[in-house]
This record gives sequence, C-alpha cells and structure tokens, in this order.
Amino acid sequence: MIPERAKLRSLKNHLIGLEMTLDIIERDLLIAHQNLDYLTKVEQDLIINITFLKKEKIVSIASEYKKAKEELIIVRKNIQHYQNTRVKLERENEGRRRAYQKYYQEYKDLERFLENRKVILLFDPSRKKKKEDNDEG
Repeated sequence: MIPERAKLRSLKNHLIGLEMTLDIIERDLLIAHQNLDYLTKVEQDLIINITFLKKEKIVSIASEYKKAKEELIIVRKNIQHYQNTRVKLERENEGRRRAYQKYYQEYKDLERFLENRKVILLFDPSRKKKKEDNDEG
C-alpha cells in the first residue's frame, strides 16, 4: 500500500475516534449542566427553608433546621464537584476540537494531494508516449 494511502487511512481512523470522544464529552457536559441546574434549584429551596426555620423559634423545627443545613452543605459540595467537572470537560473538549481541526485539515490536504497526483498520472503525456513506443515495437 502506498504510504500516503496508509497515512490517509490512519488519519481517517483518528478523526473517527476524536468524533466519538467529542460526542461523549459533549454528552457529559450536558449532564453536568443539567445536574448543576437541578442542584442550584435545590440549594435555593434549602436556603428559603433555612431562612423560614430561622424565623421560627420552635424546638421541633430545630431538628429540621439542622437537617436542612446538613443537606445544604452536601448540595454545595455536589455543586462544586459538578462545576469542577464542567471546567475540566470544557478544557478537554476545546483541546480535542483543536486536535480534530488539525487532523481534519491534514487529512483534507493529503486527500487533495493524492487526488491531484492521480489526475497528473492519468494525463501524464510521457506515459502516453511510452505506451505508443511500446505498441510500435
């Protein structure tokens, strides 16, 4: 196999792999955004609940207040986790997109080069002349 054809096939396989990875990263980013939206709403509800419970001075509500504060701590940790995950995924996505564009351009350039070489070989006048010389002899 011609080395350029092998390189073209290798680039194509690499591009397919990058497309699959980008698709997975984008789905993970979507999930992270959805989880952040949900947790932000839960956080807001807990803050409203805690504010209400602070105003009331009843002992039975104190245990609910304590539970709500503990839940708020957990929700804030989860929010921080998803924010960090989102930042990492966005960086990864950006790097993979740049790599994809680079390899795609290399693939297109090589493909164009091979197509041009093929056209030159098809219309090479020296090949025609050699063929005519062989037919005469």
